[in-house]
Amino acid sequence: MAIAFEGALLVVAYLGGVLLGVPFMDRWDWSWEAVGWGVLACIPLWGVFYESVHNESKSLREIRRFMDQNIRPLFERWSTWQLALLSVMAGLGEELLFRGFIQRGLENWGSLTAGLVISSVLFGLAHAMTKAYLLLGILAGFFFGGIYVMTGNLLIPMITHAVYDFVALLYYLRKTTSLEELTEGDEWE
Repeated sequence: MAIAFEGALLVVAYLGGVLLGVPFMDRWDWSWEAVGWGVLACIPLWGVFYESVHNESKSLREIRRFMDQNIRPLFERWSTWQLALLSVMAGLGEELLFRGFIQRGLENWGSLTAGLVISSVLFGLAHAMTKAYLLLGILAGFFFGGIYVMTGNLLIPMITHAVYDFVALLYYLRKTTSLEELTEGDEWE
């Protein structure tokens, strides 16, 4: 169902683009250089993710608690290839919708700033599991949107998003323990 949902975002973005005349496919340039930049752009995101998983601040613990209660039960039994497929679909679907359709569309009809701000806020709202995650989602939206603005290539934020999601899911599901299972002091080594 999660993979189908992400795939549906592709369809919505594509149809919206066709119906409203947003030509986002002209900014999709495949190259190994784009792949490399997409992967390299994950590094700061992974740093923020690692810190959020291992930080004991109240707001970040709320994110972790939400993930333990909602994300872990959904995906802990998924195989690596299933998590990879979900991540690829999220990278493609969400970036096509938020950057390719919304950001580019607003950029075409108004301004670059309006497109970046509105698409980033909507991206954050779509990921608003907690108040802190809403803020992190908005910041991630600006990050992905900034990559798109700087490179002019929609493929790069798609790759960044997909690779980040995959590594973050694998790390969270395979290398961390739920807060409930941790004994006092073990988590924050």
